[in-house]
Amino acid sequence: MVLALRSQGLFGGAMHALVPQYLEDATDTPGREVPDNQEVFWCRKTADCLIFEILEYVEEASDNDACAWHFAEIARLNDCAETDREILHQQVMKPSDMHATGGRVASASLLIGRQVVGGDRVAIAVATLRLPDVGTDVLITYNRPAPSISGASQIEQELQESFQRIASALTIKNWGLFG
Repeated sequence: MVLALRSQGLFGGAMHALVPQYLEDATDTPGREVPDNQEVFWCRKTADCLIFEILEYVEEASDNDACAWHFAEIARLNDCAETDREILHQQVMKPSDMHATGGRVASASLLIGRQVVGGDRVAIAVATLRLPDVGTDVLITYNRPAPSISGASQIEQELQESFQRIASALTIKNWGLFG
């Protein structure tokens, strides 16, 4: 099932993206803090979460390995053991496939994986857009709890189908956002 998506402004309109219609802006949730370098959308009922994040360019990761590097960093921050994470699918996206990036994306890649976080299986999609001329990696992550092994494969397939649309549709409107 491909998710229904809506257009959404990010970072005060400096970027635009497609966001699943069922997700709400986390900044509208009382008690939920969202750092300035993130835009977070989530579903209270399912705990699905989509994050757009502006990060410092990771010099130690090659363009081909940046997405896997960020996936491993997410696992580390989630206290996920190396044995409890797996990359299921990884692909390079052609910068020409990216919408309105002005040809400034050096590389773009995405992966679909899974991690066990706090005892729960989570399907995770990660996209990395590398912008070395502004010292930035734009990271998009989409987390969906997968309560059972049989349910996990369906969720991972849905993620793969929808996430590529989300990642390739990211539009940078104001490059001044990066400093």
